[in-house]
Amino acid sequence: MHTLTFKLKQQTPLIHFHNQQGATLRVTEVKPKLDKYLIEIMGGVDEASSNYSQWLIPKTKQLAFDYRLKIVAPSVVNEEILEGAENRIPFYFGNMGREYVRNPKYLSFTNVNIEVTITSFNCAKIDNETIVDYIRSIIATFFLKENFGTRQSKGYGSFYISEDDEIYDVPKDIIGLQHGSGAIDFLQYSFNLTGNGGDNKIRSLDVLRKLEIFYKAMRSGINVCFGRNKHYLKSLLWLYYKRMIDTNLKWEKKKIKEIFLIAHPDTSRQILEHTRNPGYINSPLGSTGVNEILIKDLFGLALEETWKAQYKFDIEKSIEGIDRFKSPVFFKPIRTDNNFVIFFHALSINPANSILDKSVEINKTLRIPTPATFDFHKFFDFLSNPSMFNLDNHMLVNAINNLTGNLESMRVTDIKSQHTNEHNRIENYKVLNNIIKDLQRN
Repeated sequence: MHTLTFKLKQQTPLIHFHNQQGATLRVTEVKPKLDKYLIEIMGGVDEASSNYSQWLIPKTKQLAFDYRLKIVAPSVVNEEILEGAENRIPFYFGNMGREYVRNPKYLSFTNVNIEVTITSFNCAKIDNETIVDYIRSIIATFFLKENFGTRQSKGYGSFYISEDDEIYDVPKDIIGLQHGSGAIDFLQYSFNLTGNGGDNKIRSLDVLRKLEIFYKAMRSGINVCFGRNKHYLKSLLWLYYKRMIDTNLKWEKKKIKEIFLIAHPDTSRQILEHTRNPGYINSPLGSTGVNEILIKDLFGLALEETWKAQYKFDIEKSIEGIDRFKSPVFFKPIRTDNNFVIFFHALSINPANSILDKSVEINKTLRIPTPATFDFHKFFDFLSNPSMFNLDNHMLVNAINNLTGNLESMRVTDIKSQHTNEHNRIENYKVLNNIIKDLQRN
């Protein structure tokens, strides 16, 4: 019998549906993912079937390798995720409230290393390696590229080899080797975050909360407050698309307002403000001769959406032949005490289940097209390049575009000074600014 035993360190909490104490990383999730990764690095199903057949379990519907996996996780704390704003955790209740009612979830975490044992009675050797030898050589890379449980692409369910284990590899070294082999989309972007709180679980949730600010800023934009004034920081995706791809872009939210909310007092006020403001550059409400393209849902199709605040408006979207499109953006948090490195990239998009080059129907009335192509890594390169993107400048443009009254009564330098002093005291801005600066240093 051949055996490999190693220790895993839990990086972030795992969300799962098992109502039992001690529930944690499951063999039934890990082994199929590991088998799939083995097939991938062996060159695909045909190559694995022909070149590594001696390691396969015979007569299975899907290729499965001949080894067993055992996971022992001590001191796991398993807590139900409760409803209510006061119990909200990052990336969760924003669009999952209905799912919670149908299928309650639980949050599990352990501060103690998890023991994983891989065993096999298969003694066949290929290139002088057994199946266990082969797994040993790739297992650190596997756990670096995967998360587990619910909301795994958002950074939940992150596990990695413990630093004191003999098979531990420094994550950045693995990433460098992967790039050397041509895997250019392997976690090549990163930034650092510090988690605040009394224990590792609370600190990791704080990091996920900060990560959520970054994600929202990229996808749809975020609201920040300057003193008593509410201010909307426009989507970084919108900024990139308008500046680098289509200068005539019109944000889909404005088209929705024009069709469904034109009589709403807030829409009327915005149209008046845009008309009065000669410096407004963002395709004003009511403008024509612009390209109306839906880009926000490139980060994942939200079939149901609710505009809160002043509008209180429900949106339903549909795309023929597409039931679901998950966000391709993947985050991998790695923890050292209260400090985290957040690695991320965009997964390859399957054209057969993509929203690219489609028409999105909104509330059975409005149709807005999606882009024919989109390269997330060019977007990430844009954010990572200080000569191309500056957060303060982006916020200043937003401030000028949203300024009410007469622009002539206030110099641009005065606006910049006011907003620089104000936004330095704002939590969302501080988090986002630190992320962008660190991203641009790496």
